[in-house]
Amino acid sequence: MSRFRLCVLGARSAPKRYCQPAKASGISRAKPLAGLCLVAGWLVAGLPVESQSQRSIGGVVTSSDGKPLEGAAVSTRAEGSTMTTSVWTNQQGEYSFPPLPDGRYRMWAQAVRFTLTRAEQTLAVGKEVRQNFTLPPYADVWRQLDDIEWFESLPDDTPEDRGMPGRMKRVLHYNCGTCHNSGYLFAKRFSAADWELIHTHMSNLTSRADPPYDDEGITNKARETEYTDEAPGGGTFASPMLDAGGKPLGAQKRLMEFYKKDIIAYLTRVRGPEAYPMAWRTLPRPTGDAANIVVTEYDVPEGGTLNRLDPKTGRMTQFTLGRDGGTARNDTPAYYLNEYRNGSDWSRGIRNQFQEIGQHDLKVGRDGYVYLPPGIGRDLDPQGNVWFSGAGGGVKFDVKAETFTVYPLPKGWEGFENGKGVDSQGRFWAATAAGAYRLDPRTGQYTLFPSVTPLGRPYGLTVDREDKAWFAQIAVDKIGYVDGRTGDVGEVTLPPIADEPMTDEDRKTERGWTWNQPIYGKGPRRLQADPRGDYVWASSYFGGLLSRIHIRTKQLTEYKLPGPYRFGNPYEPVVDKNGIVWVSMSNADLLARFDPRTERFTFYPIPTRGHNARNIDVDNTPAIPEVWVPYQAGGKVARVQFRTNPAR
Repeated sequence: MSRFRLCVLGARSAPKRYCQPAKASGISRAKPLAGLCLVAGWLVAGLPVESQSQRSIGGVVTSSDGKPLEGAAVSTRAEGSTMTTSVWTNQQGEYSFPPLPDGRYRMWAQAVRFTLTRAEQTLAVGKEVRQNFTLPPYADVWRQLDDIEWFESLPDDTPEDRGMPGRMKRVLHYNCGTCHNSGYLFAKRFSAADWELIHTHMSNLTSRADPPYDDEGITNKARETEYTDEAPGGGTFASPMLDAGGKPLGAQKRLMEFYKKDIIAYLTRVRGPEAYPMAWRTLPRPTGDAANIVVTEYDVPEGGTLNRLDPKTGRMTQFTLGRDGGTARNDTPAYYLNEYRNGSDWSRGIRNQFQEIGQHDLKVGRDGYVYLPPGIGRDLDPQGNVWFSGAGGGVKFDVKAETFTVYPLPKGWEGFENGKGVDSQGRFWAATAAGAYRLDPRTGQYTLFPSVTPLGRPYGLTVDREDKAWFAQIAVDKIGYVDGRTGDVGEVTLPPIADEPMTDEDRKTERGWTWNQPIYGKGPRRLQADPRGDYVWASSYFGGLLSRIHIRTKQLTEYKLPGPYRFGNPYEPVVDKNGIVWVSMSNADLLARFDPRTERFTFYPIPTRGHNARNIDVDNTPAIPEVWVPYQAGGKVARVQFRTNPAR
């Protein structure tokens, strides 16, 4: 249970403020970084900035036959630190870390198909440190695979594909990869009977979140609708599916049961007791600009409350609101991340996302801090305060006063869905089952704007520079919008996938809800408006697409992720000050970059295996923007800095 608790007020009560006597320390934002002078992000947590001297570590990574390895990851972590820094080798196998403070460091180098190799070094005044690595080959390459490398390696011409190449990959992608990374499933081998047990369990779980789904998380109301004939988009299913007791199946379970025989047969064939001749197909290692980055990962403390990260020191400060209305500040939070399953050693495979504390969202503040709120959905108001949700209402954290203000929903109103945003007038927006809410903080009054299409499962939400709120309807492949100035409501429809092979029966299957979709669906999940431009960008989670919508004409343009990256589950985009679109990937350990001018994607490596990123933000303060990514399945947040300018 979350330690972040908010007292729910009466429906018509004025917002109640909870005060923290101590004022925020006035730490200013660091000056823009340039070239290799990337000092600020690599300071050991807890050590004052002014007391640290800076050294660097470099070297060469080769294979056991002496050949240089390009695109190998090299990571280091100081003793007692909660930060890990990673860089990648160039064409000559050379690597170099940015300046690091003196101290004792653990180091490791790794690449897929090679054995992780470790070392230790001490940085001290007057000492030039070089650490070379020789990586022997690694036989069990399947243990190291990224999720999309698993998809690349799976066969696409089995009897279950029914003459449609890659059909079963997409069936598994759409039905068996939302609650966990795909690689977590594919690394297992079971008999047909065991796969059937697993499928039955997963199918039963999906029924707990069929429409109507009425809050963040699975609520009692959702649990009580296991047997329902309500269809996404409104109405009932034209052809009811019944269970053994004659009760109708809901949207998600219908799809699971429709594909049950094919899923079990395919998994038994390729990941059953009998060996299957798998051809392990791995992605090329990063080269050029994609390898010329520095990733700093910050461990996330336990607690499930609001964390504030100072990137200059790595310090985390927690703010917790108790049941008594008091606010507690904790400058020394506890960490419990298990280094043996935190994704830093790729050969240990991909863990279940719930095995390690995860961070779903973050927001780069305007005060030099990065904020890690509980739950899903966040934004800043014009004053730089952080907004999110909790305890049945909108929550504002005043970053200067360090106080929480709670704005409860009226009694009986449906709860929030995932997306949250704030417009130019400081009004708080949130997705809800029926469409979108708008809160006026001056009065505490909420207004509901129903979506054009009902039961669309609104998910992400963003507000554009003209105060239109846009929300993704993942269950019906639509993007709804509300004009905040006029109150007009409309929607943009994403056409079904037509360029991938599937059977006539596949095309006739009906819609799912949150966790699965028919293989012609796209599943828009989270979206962001360009704060300086005229477009909203949305990620189609299931379809592997990036969609662009003009905020006035509503013209839709779609860009498909190339090749194997189609299975990466693009989750959320964000646009930097140069117009570059960055996309978090929940089913690939990569950060995607899309340049609208060239219409080309570039993919940058993430050093943690199975990180499952579901949110993203960008810091536009430095000369070269920096990207921030939280790890839902790794207990960390990452800062990605670029040694060359991606916008050039």
